Amino acid sequence: MPPQQNNNANQTGVAILLNLVQAVNGLNQTESAGGVNIVTALDAINTTLGMSGGGVTSVSGTAHRITSTGGLAPVIDIAGDYVGQSSITTVGTLTSGATGAGFTIALSTSTITGTLAATNIDANVKVRAITFNKGDGTAVPATGFSGSVTVPYSGTITKWDITADQSGSAVMDIKRSGTSIVGTGNQPTLSGAQSANAAPSGWTSVAVTAGDVISANLNSATTVQFINVVLEVTPA
Repeated sequence: MPPQQNNNANQTGVAILLNLVQAVNGLNQTESAGGVNIVTALDAINTTLGMSGGGVTSVSGTAHRITSTGGLAPVIDIAGDYVGQSSITTVGTLTSGATGAGFTIALSTSTITGTLAATNIDANVKVRAITFNKGDGTAVPATGFSGSVTVPYSGTITKWDITADQSGSAVMDIKRSGTSIVGTGNQPTLSGAQSANAAPSGWTSVAVTAGDVISANLNSATTVQFINVVLEVTPA
């Protein structure tokens, strides 16, 4: 670089440094007077360095998404009327709140853990069944023992259903550990029909405790060759 150009460059550099020192001194003076005007000081430095436009003086939000109080120290938050977006790659952990109507979960690709309170399960989903079958479909079955089940949960018998392969008659008794819990109540009964159902009425007990052995006993049968009895139980 020629000597003259080098001197000009040095002089320019010195001038910039002097202007920066003056700007900083102005900042100090403002501070000693009881306040600091950062925007004014930064603008002075930007002007000295030949940069236009100044700094960021306010941040605004986006309607229905992000809110901002504006100014030099804005408070940024999610809008109370946030409308959402078409998809979110990672949502993190949801610790509170409700999904709302229309919310769906892809069970095939999602893992859901935790305990769902029984009161939040639809009654039709909670109902369980104890089932007994009698007959082979080739002849009227003999009376007597028709199978037993050890129940793994506690609950209440709320309904019985009896179905056969054809119209006919049949009466089935229900026992716990060999003793009838129907008593003089309404036994699962077919009377010239192929199916029937009812809520237990007059039973000595409709309660089931985990570990109970519940069995069925065919008291009588006419015409029918296969009988299916289902006890509907609502878990406790």
